[in-house]
This record gives sequence, structure tokens and C-alpha cells, in this order.
Amino acid sequence: MRHLISSLQNHNLQLKGDVQRYKRKLRETQLEINKESQKEMKLLLDMYKSAPKEQRDKVQLMAAERKSKAEVEDLRMRVRELEERERKESKKLADEDALRKIRVAEETIEHLQKKLAATKQLPFLQDSESPETCRTLSSGSAMQLQPAPAREVSMQALS
Repeated sequence: MRHLISSLQNHNLQLKGDVQRYKRKLRETQLEINKESQKEMKLLLDMYKSAPKEQRDKVQLMAAERKSKAEVEDLRMRVRELEERERKESKKLADEDALRKIRVAEETIEHLQKKLAATKQLPFLQDSESPETCRTLSSGSAMQLQPAPAREVSMQALS
């Protein structure tokens, strides 16, 4: 047990040493990067100071132009995204409209199938019945199930 504890302590010390070494290397590289960036900034500042006023204005204009171009490109990308979103929305609306039309057509088909089933359930017509009775049977109304002359009598009774 003591051996396990001592080996873990040694491993812990090694890890702490590695951490300290990496931290030192990180600080050194950060210092080098900072020194290099300071040298670059100093060089730019010296160049800017030594340049005549016209060139400084030109540099400022070029920087402003680059910035404007970047803004224009960002705006173009935003417009493209908005157009794409609008296209998707219109497609979605068209899909919803098509689904609604399909649903209406399916309901119509179902209604017509019910009507057809109702006409098939009626007893078959005999040869003695008139064609007027055939037309009235297919519409399914109880008033129209009577033969044509009887219907006229019942209509006169109602008035």
C-alpha cells in the first residue's frame, strides 16, 4: 500500500513539473509573439511617420475602401441568405397549398365513393320502372325514390 502511495506521489510530482515546464514555454512564446507584433507596429508607425501627408491620406483611404468592401460583401451574403430563406418559405407555402388541395380532392373522392356505394346498395331496377325513376334513385333522396307520377302528386299535395 505504501509503495502504491509513493508511486502516485512521484507521478503527481512529475505531472506538476510538466505543467510548470509547459507554462514557462507558453509564456516565452507569448513574449516572442508580443515582441514581433511590437516590432511590426513600430515599423508601421515609422513608415507612417516618414510618409508624406498625401500618402498617409491614401493609406487611410485604402483602409476605408477595404473596410467598405468587406461590409458590402457581408451585406451581399446577408441578402443571399434572406433570399434563400424567402425561397424556402414560398416553397413551404406552396407545399402547404398543394397539401390542402390534395386533402380537398381526397374528401371529394371519399364523398363520391360513399355516394356510389349508396347507389349500389339500392335494389336493382326492374324493366317496368321509368327512366325518371332511375335518375331519382341515383340522387339518393327519399322524396325522389317514388316513381315520377307519384312524386308529382305528392308535390301538388305539399303546395
